[in-house]
Amino acid sequence: MELDLWTQSLVTAMTALWTKVANFIPNLFGALVVLLLGFVVAKLLDTLLSKLLAKLGLDRLMGGTGLTKLLSRGGIQVPISTLVGKIVYWFVLLIFLVSAAESLGLERVSATLDMLALYLPKVFGAALVLLVGVLLAELANGLVRGAAEGVGLDYAAGVGRIAQGLVIIISISVAISQLEVK
Repeated sequence: MELDLWTQSLVTAMTALWTKVANFIPNLFGALVVLLLGFVVAKLLDTLLSKLLAKLGLDRLMGGTGLTKLLSRGGIQVPISTLVGKIVYWFVLLIFLVSAAESLGLERVSATLDMLALYLPKVFGAALVLLVGVLLAELANGLVRGAAEGVGLDYAAGVGRIAQGLVIIISISVAISQLEVK
């Protein structure tokens, strides 16, 4: 009698476990399909966008602004069109990762990835503000130094550097406000 009760409890536990596994397998398969689709879509967008931007002359245009030289000083040796393609790749992949986590019922992971996906445009905006700020700071340095030399100031280079520093400080302030850091 006691053995039957024990066997019945074991069978009930195994049935419950199997039911959970059997219900999880379709969700796992769905998540894998979503991830595979995400990789394909992200790679396709990366390739198409990189080639389109390169054909439109973005690399040449950014090289003329000094952005390519600035990025190479920061250790980024790829063309701007490729960099934009890679950023889009990871952003699209992140969106598909959120969907896959949701299909697996991983609410915390999904919520965290969702918050990251919603915050990334702010990070890119702040980076763009900083980038434009650095370019404008270089321009301000050249203009102020040229004007100071034109009026015969001995410390024209120092005045140009001060103008450059002020523009960078303003750019950093705007970038921080873009990030909504509190």
